[in-house]
Amino acid sequence: MAIGLVADAEAEEEFDFATDSFDDDYQLPIPDLPPRQHDHEAEGSSFATNPALLAILESMRANQQRAAEEQARRDREQARRDREQAAVNAAM
Repeated sequence: MAIGLVADAEAEEEFDFATDSFDDDYQLPIPDLPPRQHDHEAEGSSFATNPALLAILESMRANQQRAAEEQARRDREQARRDREQAAVNAAM
């Protein structure tokens, strides 16, 4: 029944689904929460000075660099093959 009413309203252009929403009319109040205990730790984190974490980050960076270099090599190889194929096609 409700679907029919909404469809009728839409057909009469009384309700625009793109701009109107029943949920927009009601918003829950956002309470002010006290800071959590870990919030102060994030400001002075020792993450940047932890050798194990730095080693992990460096390893990740090196892996990303290798992957980027490999992708660039594959792209150059594909471009070379495309040029060769274009030359073969042009010669036909």
